[in-house]
Amino acid sequence: MMETKLFIATIGGNFQPDCWEALQRAAQATASIGVQSQIVPIGNRCVTPMHGLAMMRNLGIIDAIRTGATHVMLIDTDIQLAETALVELLQARTKAAVPWFDQGAISTKHGWHHLIATPDTAPPGTAPRKLDWSIMSCVLFETDVFGPAKLEIRLFRDYMATMEEEYYWAYLSLFGIDCWQIPTAIATLRQPPTKMYELDKQRIVPHPDGNGRIELILEQV
Repeated sequence: MMETKLFIATIGGNFQPDCWEALQRAAQATASIGVQSQIVPIGNRCVTPMHGLAMMRNLGIIDAIRTGATHVMLIDTDIQLAETALVELLQARTKAAVPWFDQGAISTKHGWHHLIATPDTAPPGTAPRKLDWSIMSCVLFETDVFGPAKLEIRLFRDYMATMEEEYYWAYLSLFGIDCWQIPTAIATLRQPPTKMYELDKQRIVPHPDGNGRIELILEQV
């Protein structure tokens, strides 16, 4: 049996309070299930602001493959993981897994939320659930997703894709890669995101055109 090796790529240079320490604890906890974890900061790149973010994510994936990791986690520096979060995500044994995102610190009285797919106020039970998409601020992939004849290494490759997480998951779905949320893995967002929507009035829906391209359509609810 192949040894499980987790490569954790932190995206960005400035950690919000307690996020680095929480990530270290979560990484150390993976030893309890026989997983070797390595945290590698991917420093800021800024060709243009959003292209820089795409470059960092690509570098994280490429570095993970080069080290022979079986799994790669991309995690932003404003995400605070619960100590058991990485263990829960790994034990789900899915090609792509995301935690339940605690949005309590970023919700406002005006009803605006980060577009995460579902603005739950509490974890929805304990069973994994398939989502159409989720934010890319904290996602665990099996690295073989990005092998030859599967997905391009340069998944994060253009301005629109960098801005819209819906695009990523629609693209991944063309290759049979589903997004599974693991509610028992908890990740807290520590600061408001730059992209926000009024979820009770609109939503963005990705439509594959059959030729590998995605059209993003804004629908009013």
